[in-house]
Amino acid sequence: MATLFHRRFNLIWPAVSQIRQALLHVLGGLSVDENDIDSAGLVMTEYLTNLLRHCSGEDEAITLVISEEQGDINVMLIDPTPYFKLMCSEKEGWQVHSGDLVEGGMGLALIRHSFPDYQYVNLDGKNQFSFSVSKNTNKKKVVLLDDDLTLLPLLSAYLSERYSISVFSEPDEALHYLKHSQNDLLITDFNFPNTTAIEVIEQIRAFKTCTEMAIILMSSDHQPETIHQANQSYIDDYLLKPLLKTQLHLVCDRVLKRKQQQAMKQAQTSHNEACKHQMINSQLTMWPFGSVVSGNGGDFLLLKTDKKHSILILADVMGHGLAAKKESYALKGFIQGFLGAVSTDIAKMMNALSHAIYEEELLQASLVTLIVLQINERCISWISAGHPLPLEVDKHHKGHIWGDSQPLLGLSSDHCYQITQQHLPNGHHLLLYTDGWFENASKEQTAEKQVFEIVQRIGPSDYGHNFANALWKNSFPNLHQEIDDSSLVVLN
Repeated sequence: MATLFHRRFNLIWPAVSQIRQALLHVLGGLSVDENDIDSAGLVMTEYLTNLLRHCSGEDEAITLVISEEQGDINVMLIDPTPYFKLMCSEKEGWQVHSGDLVEGGMGLALIRHSFPDYQYVNLDGKNQFSFSVSKNTNKKKVVLLDDDLTLLPLLSAYLSERYSISVFSEPDEALHYLKHSQNDLLITDFNFPNTTAIEVIEQIRAFKTCTEMAIILMSSDHQPETIHQANQSYIDDYLLKPLLKTQLHLVCDRVLKRKQQQAMKQAQTSHNEACKHQMINSQLTMWPFGSVVSGNGGDFLLLKTDKKHSILILADVMGHGLAAKKESYALKGFIQGFLGAVSTDIAKMMNALSHAIYEEELLQASLVTLIVLQINERCISWISAGHPLPLEVDKHHKGHIWGDSQPLLGLSSDHCYQITQQHLPNGHHLLLYTDGWFENASKEQTAEKQVFEIVQRIGPSDYGHNFANALWKNSFPNLHQEIDDSSLVVLN
């Protein structure tokens, strides 16, 4: 079992919101289904409420541990409070589905309903409360909106095998949901009792969460005027009722693929325009791409150069968008302050950074993978903390992975980070990247194998100075949909 997150909290009321935020960011970064994330937050709130009402003082500490085993994510809270026997036995006459909350807000009904396979044991005088959540299958999120209550279940059944479905019969309910969540596709009827889809779409277009969402309009009205009016609202496609299953699948697939291609093309153009190579020293040039260039998400790149050597840092803060970006600011500030005022010894910096995270001075609701390189000409000293390892590609398009990764920062106060030193031969390329670059890689088709397959497709004319651009361009079709959290750095 691999530990992904390990953090201590004081057993006081602010811990409830801190732990819920940690669950939100960490489980979100692990691609856990949103419903499971919500359930985990509610269940943990009920459990913590009980602990707080029964704790003996504010000096008690609890520990949140998130780990992974065989694809499942395990969430565990370790606490020193009195053991609650009702958690492990049915109270006579009490029904799980009664909705009753028992024992000081424990919310046992909620816990058993949300995670019936939860575990609650007492080991060495401490309670361990745990439950498992699953990673989602990366299904596209589709919202169905129709006031025909007989049609909605049929449409949902048609699409549920391929997509994650949310169903609404009232426009107001759908608008509230769409405003607060990101989705890939809305399929909506044209007419409603008090409004039309045109008016609904006008409101949706103003939501920041819906800027990239595709929209398909359904209607039993075959009049050309109606279809023209629908097209004027900038929808992506139009379906006439009654619908056939095969027709619905074909249109959804076409619209979603077109949207994804548009997003990738825009991102590629933006990244190519923004990308500028930079000389690290007389021997090496750096070519950055993706999130580290655009400034989106939690990926960031730091380069500090002096007369002796250069220090290059690539980091990936878990999560997406503004939440991850906010966490990255504090992390960058610590690193820049340490390198500027304390020491440029990268091992000392990593150990100090790990200690600060372990003591909850940084990243209280997230975690980070990070690789740091100290570069002198073509001699590279480096440390990877849970980060994808560097890939070296030679003149013959052959490659190999450098070294071993060390534990994530902040998981232990005992680990001492050690430096690995290697030489990058002339004409060879070194690739550094974040997980988002090939987030869909499997055990059989690892990210490294995908990279080397792409390298094989790069022609001889692009292998020199054009190698970095050719690699990024050719990798775009394989990128995970979260293209705002994908970064590549090429050294040559």
